[in-house]
Amino acid sequence: MSQPSKEKNPVTKVNRDLFYTLASDLDSERAQSVISIIDQLTSIQKHDNDTFIKEINYTIDRLITGLGSNVGSARLGFSLCLTEIVNISLEDGITADAHQYIKKLQEKLPLNDSSNESKKKVKGKDERGFVFGRLFGLQVLMNEPLFSKLFVLDNGKEKTLNNGFLVEFASLLIDLSSFKSWIKETALFSLYHFLHRLEQTGLNYEQNVVQILGLLDSANIT
Repeated sequence: MSQPSKEKNPVTKVNRDLFYTLASDLDSERAQSVISIIDQLTSIQKHDNDTFIKEINYTIDRLITGLGSNVGSARLGFSLCLTEIVNISLEDGITADAHQYIKKLQEKLPLNDSSNESKKKVKGKDERGFVFGRLFGLQVLMNEPLFSKLFVLDNGKEKTLNNGFLVEFASLLIDLSSFKSWIKETALFSLYHFLHRLEQTGLNYEQNVVQILGLLDSANIT
């Protein structure tokens, strides 16, 4: 019986050029880049799990940093890819939970506010990109399959909303909307979209709406 042939040249790291094509203005090129990155990470995992962990963390860091870029369609491609990679990372336990992802988002895209633990002053030209990058990074969590995993709890018998994280997430969007006047409308539209997604679950979310309205009131947003 013939033995299955081994892969001659196993992939040892994600092709860095793919991060550039993720910023393409062509939808097809961005989508293909996402597929290629996932395929390469899958191939790496088959041969060396330690390298896989290293590469998936590098990929997440690179994608988050890319969200702060103002180059072409970078945020579209990077956020699309980030949705898939964060999902894989959560499933494999590499990223412990959404809080770890959000902390990394804040570290890689620092602002001149209380979330900037390093306290390093961020230049104005960089900060604008970082603000929109953070918004796109938060919107990643509203994409499937992450939304259903993070905001909906399923114990096997019934589904309920993850009230604690839900309110925390809404608070992050509200805080971001209050950071600069030019991000307010976009951030609050994201909050509206988030509430619409909650409604679509068919689960009881009225209590959460009241809590979120309270957060808006506390931020003097009416």
